[in-house]
This record gives sequence, structure tokens and C-alpha cells, in this order.
Amino acid sequence: MQLVHLRPKSPFRPVDWRWLKVKAYRRLGSRLSRFKIDAHLFEAYCFAEKLDEVEDEMDSVELCEQNEHIFDAHTFYSDNSKNSHRWELEARLLARESYSSIAQKMSLDIETINTYEKIFFNVSDRLENVSWIIHSVVGRSIHVGLTERDFDLLWKMYGYFGGPVMLDMVIRRIGIKKQHAESEDEANGLLASALPVQANMNASKAMVINPINNFTAVSAMTVEQTYRQIEKDSAAGGGIEVITAGLGKVFNSLYWSTGSGTMKHRTLPLMKDVDSQPVELRASEMLLAATGQTVQNDFEGYTLPEPEQTTDE
Repeated sequence: MQLVHLRPKSPFRPVDWRWLKVKAYRRLGSRLSRFKIDAHLFEAYCFAEKLDEVEDEMDSVELCEQNEHIFDAHTFYSDNSKNSHRWELEARLLARESYSSIAQKMSLDIETINTYEKIFFNVSDRLENVSWIIHSVVGRSIHVGLTERDFDLLWKMYGYFGGPVMLDMVIRRIGIKKQHAESEDEANGLLASALPVQANMNASKAMVINPINNFTAVSAMTVEQTYRQIEKDSAAGGGIEVITAGLGKVFNSLYWSTGSGTMKHRTLPLMKDVDSQPVELRASEMLLAATGQTVQNDFEGYTLPEPEQTTDE
């Protein structure tokens, strides 16, 4: 990121522009004048200076005691590789959820939330700029497709476009509200009421995650129609058996690539005999293959189809 874009009004401004600007100035050996920058940028600069002086755990403790808010905010920011706390916080900020609500749900201090937004995820002044959010926050994954593991981006998308209530549903995943069942009948009722919610979420995620093309269009439509039927059956008072049967139809409509179910689906007639012969390696054989050793197996009787004769031969 070029230094010229690390300013409030740049259309290419990243969400963490203040922190990146501080790091750039320190890397270049330049100082930021407190008279030409805002209070949050100056706070970030002072913190970066002290952070560079930390050599051990006791130095970290002392730095935390000096300013817990920016220390905790930076901890959220710096642990991106495994910090689902960070992803949830950013998604809730995009969802325009109040700081008090975020603080209560995530056990955070309101000042820490404000510091994080101003220094490490500055989006509050551009929440109405939809294109900037898509390009600078979500990124190109929204166009080329996501995976189920990209749940941080999924949270951001559902939070930004759907708001805090929808974000809560997506994060909970199971579709059950916080409610303690007093009997098995109540528990079954909660499960039954959660199934349509799960069906809707899974269908929505499938449409976001899976690209629609000539190979997936029919399967996607089949799954979507089946989910809609599950929803109707549930609304009509259908029991768990009816809904479970509907979910079974969803799984049966998918194309499995391994296991005994593979041959249930379409394959080239020429390859049917071949596909029925191979088997998957056992766990011990997989370990041998992974370490470069020879896997002893009996492949007697394995045949391939003869090449077709052409008129040119």
C-alpha cells in the first residue's frame, strides 16, 4: 500500500490505514507531528514506539497497564491467523451494532471497541459506501467465490447486508435461541423449530460459496427447491421425521466422489466397469504412501477399456 493512500479521504484507503501509516513512518525514520494528525493517529504512533521496546513478558504487562484499551485492540488485530474474536468484532462493526451490545456479547470494554475501530478497522465513516466496503473490506473473494472456511468473510457479508440479528443467526449456526428446555418434548420442539433456520442458512451459504455454472446449476436448483419444501412442511406442522426425510433428499441429490454412493450417480458408460474396481487406501497404506514407501496391494484383475477404433486407422 502506497503511503499516499494512507489518508482519510483516499478512495483506496485500507481499513487499518492509521496503523499502516504509523508503521510506514517508523520504517522510513520519519516522525508524525501531533499538530498535523488526529488524536487516534498520534495515540497509535506513541503505542508503536513503546511496542518496539518490548523485550519480554514483563514489558508487555507494563505496556498493557499503561493503556489497556489500545493494547487489547492491538492484540485482536495482530493475531489474525487464528483469532475468530477479531472476525466477529469486525463483522459486528460492519453490521452497525451498537458498541454497548458488542461489549456485552463479547465481554469487551466500549473504549477498546472504539480504539479498534479507529486504529485497526476504520469503517464507521464509510458504512454507506457499499462499493468501498465490497472492494476494500470483503475483497475479491465475493466475486470469485468463498469456501466454508472463509467464515470471517461470510460473517462480514451477512453482518453488513443483514444486520446484527442475521449475524447472530449465522454465528450461532445451529438456529436455536438461548432457551433452556424443561422436558424432552420442549427439546424436540426447539430442534424442530431450528431445522428451517438451518435449512435457510445452508441454502444461502451454498449460493454464496458455490459458483453457479453449467456443472452446478441443476444441483443447486434441486437443493434449493428441496429446502423450500422442507420449510413448507415445517410450517404445515410436519414432524421431525418429515423434515429429516427432506434433508435426506438434499444429501441424495449431491454428487459424492468417494464411498459406496459414488456409483449411484451419472458416469460415462465406458468407465462403469473401471470405476467399480478401485478401492480407497487404508489408513496404514496412506501413511506408507505419504512417507514415500511402496504400498503393497493386489491389483490382479484390474482392466481398462480398449481404445475405440476410428475410421482413420
